[in-house]
Amino acid sequence: MNIIKDPVDELLKADAIAHYDTHIDDAGFTLRVIDSLPARSRQQNTLHIAIPFGLTVMAAAFVALFAGGGNFLIDAAMDIATTNLSSSAMALVTIVVVMIAASVTAVRDS
Repeated sequence: MNIIKDPVDELLKADAIAHYDTHIDDAGFTLRVIDSLPARSRQQNTLHIAIPFGLTVMAAAFVALFAGGGNFLIDAAMDIATTNLSSSAMALVTIVVVMIAASVTAVRDS
């Protein structure tokens, strides 16, 4: 297994080691600030699961609605490639946009 070392991370670690002995006393300011921060909400953890799951269910509903008994993905891709605005093409574009939004939301909130 190859481990790629980040040069910025290595510089930060070296700087931290070099300045380890030079402690600046802040009279407990840092601890007071950390103690005054609000507790982490449990709702965030459920939203990390609920948002992508709900968007996935919505995307699956679009597929079921617009599939029409045919091969949805191939039909939609061909419609997009030929710039034919069919319902399956619009559904595929919507599904892709929803999944990108879910991914961006999940990454941004973590």
